[in-house]
Amino acid sequence: MARIAGTVHITVDGASLDISGAVSVPLGDSSKTAVVSKNGNVHYSEEPIAPFVEGSFLVTKDFPISAIMHGTDMTVLVTFANGLQYSLSEAFVEGEANFESDGATVSIKFTGTEGKWL
Repeated sequence: MARIAGTVHITVDGASLDISGAVSVPLGDSSKTAVVSKNGNVHYSEEPIAPFVEGSFLVTKDFPISAIMHGTDMTVLVTFANGLQYSLSEAFVEGEANFESDGATVSIKFTGTEGKWL
């Protein structure tokens, strides 16, 4: 039986980061919303979404805080336990990234210009 979940490896500009929980990436590049007419016909609207990599990371002594928080053109590569890989280009940290002292973690959402499954 093949392993399909569990260990995840992530690098940001070549530096490995320790994951504390799940990592999320989009499967597609758009979001569809149902539009229902008054007579019951169903249609949809579609809008593009920004590619991203989101997760909770352990902040170790060598965690690259400055590089990540000031980066505007990072490459993020995620390798999942099932062998799939997701690459995010021209990435930056979206929103705030706040350190949680109880678990020594930080939740980060990297957003970029291109995300692709390898």
